[in-house]
Amino acid sequence: MKRSMSTAALALLTALCGFAVLLGPSLSRAQVTGTPVDTSIVVKIESPKGDVAGVVLVQGFAIAHAGIDRVEWWVDGVHKGKLPHGGSRGDVPGSYPSYPKAHAENSGFSAAWSMALFEPGEHEIVVSAYDENGSVNSASATFTSNRFGDGDERFIRQDEVILQNFVLSDVRLYPGDDTAPQYDIVFAWSQAAQTFVATKITKSCEGCFVRLAKAPSGLKVTFDGQAGANVLDWTPNDAAVIGYEVQRRSVADVGQVVDAGPWKSVGVQTGYKSFFIDEDLPKLRVASERIEYRVRAFSEQDISPWTGPASLGSGNVVLPGGNGGGGSQDPVPTLPGFPLPDPGPNFPPNPFPNL
Repeated sequence: MKRSMSTAALALLTALCGFAVLLGPSLSRAQVTGTPVDTSIVVKIESPKGDVAGVVLVQGFAIAHAGIDRVEWWVDGVHKGKLPHGGSRGDVPGSYPSYPKAHAENSGFSAAWSMALFEPGEHEIVVSAYDENGSVNSASATFTSNRFGDGDERFIRQDEVILQNFVLSDVRLYPGDDTAPQYDIVFAWSQAAQTFVATKITKSCEGCFVRLAKAPSGLKVTFDGQAGANVLDWTPNDAAVIGYEVQRRSVADVGQVVDAGPWKSVGVQTGYKSFFIDEDLPKLRVASERIEYRVRAFSEQDISPWTGPASLGSGNVVLPGGNGGGGSQDPVPTLPGFPLPDPGPNFPPNPFPNL
């Protein structure tokens, strides 16, 4: 009841005297002054916001027509002191052309603060800027503090950190552009910042294809005796494809070992057609020899993994990206779960006699 009466009396005093009351996040933790509010004073908090950890910058900018006298801040209603003001902000004058350029160009405020000093969870920050005429305006923002350690732990020493650094590989800054450069970023533990910070950035790939196209499925091979050709057909799985590449190889069973030749491209089927006719069939060397095929889809920006291998009367599987995708000499598994090396001129008839 006493608080309600105080609030009502405070509101009445404000209305009668023409003064505003500078309040923190709530009346229970408010800083009550007789300072008049001037909404033309611009206060912007840029950090901290959202999830934060370690040592972060409390930063933003404040400008006033009369010039800024001081900037102060509160967290959860607790006064934290003054924020250094006057930092260079060349980006501000263009957004606030009606303010003196000299004020806008030097309107930044900033201070380093450890988030480990706050309990984990959501907090509210209030920043108030006072101009040279004695008026004030405020802005607020919320952030969620995260920290390592439990209980009363506030600072982690370098020698306590087992994982000193780690690498994020192939990071693309522009996810919508598949040809944008990729980077490897090294993060290392910083005792001063009390978190992992980026220490080295190197370009890992530029103009790389990202395998986003979906591979076709259901690859089947039939023989057309009248035409003397093998006919391939498959099921498309991606409406964005503009064509398919077909490769083949000769495979012979030598004892319990599969003697597979290199993959060679035999043609490209453009458009959304899901079949291919191989009329130029190679001569088979031995009775156990067969022809295997594989197919992959491509769009304007990327290619899919291979689907295959498939031969007359055989099934097929979709090969994982990188296993057989990138050239006619790519190795592929020829026995279930047992990838064999490419046969060479000295390839023995059975290098695994115990199989």
